[in-house]
Amino acid sequence: MQQPLIFTAKLGWGSRIITAGVALILAAVAFAMIFAVAEESQTTKTVMYVVAALVLALPLTAAYLYSPVQYELTEEALIIRRRRASVVIRISDMVSVDYLNPSFLQDMARTGGNGGVFGIYGDFAAGRDRYQLYLTQSRNTILITTRTGEKFVISPDDRHIVSVLRTRIQG
Repeated sequence: MQQPLIFTAKLGWGSRIITAGVALILAAVAFAMIFAVAEESQTTKTVMYVVAALVLALPLTAAYLYSPVQYELTEEALIIRRRRASVVIRISDMVSVDYLNPSFLQDMARTGGNGGVFGIYGDFAAGRDRYQLYLTQSRNTILITTRTGEKFVISPDDRHIVSVLRTRIQG
């Protein structure tokens, strides 16, 4: 059995800036909540500390856990590796693999997912078409279409994955 090919997925500058901005906003909200109860009872303060910690930690932790980390290509499938709940696309289900112009993302509307914190991933739509995005950056965007009509968009650091996938689809 052949070793899987690993394609890295480094976080792009856009996602880094959005992640930092959202973290700062959540931290400001959490601290504002804490200071709002500075003169209250100890019980109220404790409850607010817990709520503030949750406001800060939960969204960032969820975004971090479900963000794409790398793309692993085995003989049978492309695995979109995430820290939690990786996504598997079988090569036998793939119909086409194409490069996308990064401006394609401008027409996307998020229908469920994350729009920039630790990447762009989840369910998106452009017109009547539905897409599942697993991006860490807006360059090197690649569209994978399956036999069932599902459309996946990925963004590996190395565009060489397209030629490898095309060869495996044809083989």
